[in-house]
Formats: sequence, structure tokens, C-alpha cells
Amino acid sequence: MTTAPKRLHFIDYARSYAILLALLSHAMAATGTWQRIGENSNYIQQFTRMATPMFVFMFGFMMEYVYARKAHQIGLAAVRKRLFVRSFQCYFGYVLIAVCCLLSGDKYWHGFLDSLVLLSNVRWGNILKVYAVMLLIMPGIITLRLKYGIRFLYVTLVLLTIGLSFTAKLKSADFGSFNHLLNFLAGVGPLKTGPSVLHSFIFLLAGMYMASSLTSSGPPARTDLSAFYAASLRLLTTFVVLAVLLIQQDPVDAWRMFADYTYRGNNMIGYYIIGGITSVLALTAFCYVIGTKPPPRLAAFFLSIGTSSLISYTCGNILLVLFGFMAAMVSPYVFITLFFVCVILITKYIDRAPMYGFFNHLLTFKYP
Repeated sequence: MTTAPKRLHFIDYARSYAILLALLSHAMAATGTWQRIGENSNYIQQFTRMATPMFVFMFGFMMEYVYARKAHQIGLAAVRKRLFVRSFQCYFGYVLIAVCCLLSGDKYWHGFLDSLVLLSNVRWGNILKVYAVMLLIMPGIITLRLKYGIRFLYVTLVLLTIGLSFTAKLKSADFGSFNHLLNFLAGVGPLKTGPSVLHSFIFLLAGMYMASSLTSSGPPARTDLSAFYAASLRLLTTFVVLAVLLIQQDPVDAWRMFADYTYRGNNMIGYYIIGGITSVLALTAFCYVIGTKPPPRLAAFFLSIGTSSLISYTCGNILLVLFGFMAAMVSPYVFITLFFVCVILITKYIDRAPMYGFFNHLLTFKYP
């Protein structure tokens, strides 16, 4: 008689941690808290800046842990359909945030229409369009991963990081009407925004590599995590070596430029190397502390924000876009607290809302 492998609950904690950091950063911006804190905001931003790297890192982790494993079991064709559906769902969430920006006056019709064809940014929704594009590419990535194994993930990660460190000259080039599109796709051109789709694959591949240690040599939820810790050490060592070779600033300045948006805004390789290091350390810490221990009932209630990350992230940013102006009417800390309460309650109970089943079927391309 065989016992079922235990659930790796630390994954749920890590995903929730990434979402909470991302929404906290957006809520602080919406309420003007960063300006109120002043220079001391850097002490908090050095943590919230880890949100996007961890968010995309865990996205890659789930690509390997769920989709690559499913592709191995049931074939790539079925998984390809799921990935395309998920891409549409991410794009739909992005469009919902764009519509709310239009309704709130944050965007006008011209900018709104540009955002629908990815030629303009949407406040706090840009990572969803990055996901939408990455998911369209993932069938090819998974095909190569299954064909060439874990080495493909590692070698591609290293070569991509090294290659993107030599694109600095392209960041000052003016591509005219293609500036936004090329910045979004490859991080080049004069615009100050990030992360790009191409650069984000550094985080995604790192996440896949970490997850492969749990899926490549046994059941996907083993209690023996030695292979996971070994993969963590290899990945951490690799990022540290890349940091020494490719980051020109000293460690103190590099950390400051990571925290204050300089690296991210310019799609500089330091953002992706340091973001990779912090993501590996955070996930490893969750694994060591949590492992397979089931969460207490109260913690499980809050973990829904990570297990339903697309819903919580989309709904959270919609609330900020539509109701962020109310932060001026109350204490920003009261607003942020109420904001998180609303996000958690919506995420937890949205499946009980009228017409939820109907729209859920539509968003999965099923007949209602």
C-alpha cells in the first residue's frame, strides 16, 4: 500500500507572499504613502521591490510544477489549450483594469484603445499583459524542456542573462512609433518601464528550474526535499557569480538601484539578477520553515489570495483604480487595511456570486 505524497504547502505561502507584496506596493502608491514617508520609504521599498520578481518566479514555478508535468503525462496538445485559455484570462484581467482606468479618468479613449493592442501601459495591470504573451510562448518552452531536460532550463537561463546584459546601447536608441512595443517585448528603447517580456523569462526559467527538482525524479510532492535544496544552492550560486561578472555597481549601490526603481525602470540586468537571488532565498526560506506542514485554519483562509492569484491580483488592482481616491478621506493605513480585507473576502467568496458559473465557463471557453 502506498501513501499519497504530502502537499507542499510552502508553495501556497510563497505565492501568497508574492501577491501580498505586489498589492501592498500598489496600495502604498495609490494612497500616496510613499510620499508621506519620504526618504524612509526606501526601507520598505527594498522589500516591496521583490514582489514582481517573486511573482514571475512563482509563475514559472507553476509552469513546471503543473503544466510541464501535465504535458509529460497527457501530452502537449491538451496542455497547449490550457495555456492559451490562461493567456486569454490574463489578457481579460488586463482589459478589466484598463476599462476601470478609463472609467476613473486615469486614461482617455486614445490611450485606452492603445492599451488594448499593447501599445500603452495600464496602471498596475502591465504584468498581466506580460503573462498573456509569455503564456503564448510557453508551449514552445515546455516542448524544449521535455525534449532536452533540466539542462535546457539552466543553460537558457544563463545565456539569456548574459545576453541581455549587453543590450544597454539599445536602451538609448529611438525606435519612433515602435518604442512602446519594443520596450514591452524586449526592454529596449528610451521608455522607462519594466519588466519586459524577454527579461521576465529570467525569473520564469529560474522558477521552472527550482520546481524541476520536485518533478523530475519522483512524485511531484515528495517529503524528501534534498533535491530542492540542492537546486536552490546551484541557482543561488549561479546568480551570485553572474552578479559578480555582470553588475558594475558595488553591492550597496546595486541594492539601492534595485530598491529605488532605477534597475527596473531601465530593464538593467541587475534587477533580474538581484530579483532572482531574493526569489530563490524567499522560496527556500518558506520551504525550510513551512515544508509540508498544513496551515492553521486562519492561515488557510488568507492563503486563498495566493492560490487564486489571478483573481486576487485583478480584483485588488480594480479596487485601487476605482476607489483609490477615497484614501484621501481616511487614514491611508485604514484604507490599506480595508483594501486587503476586501481583496481576501472577494477572492475567497467570489465563486458564490451570481452568474459566477456562467462567466467562469465563458472564460474557459466552455458552453455555459
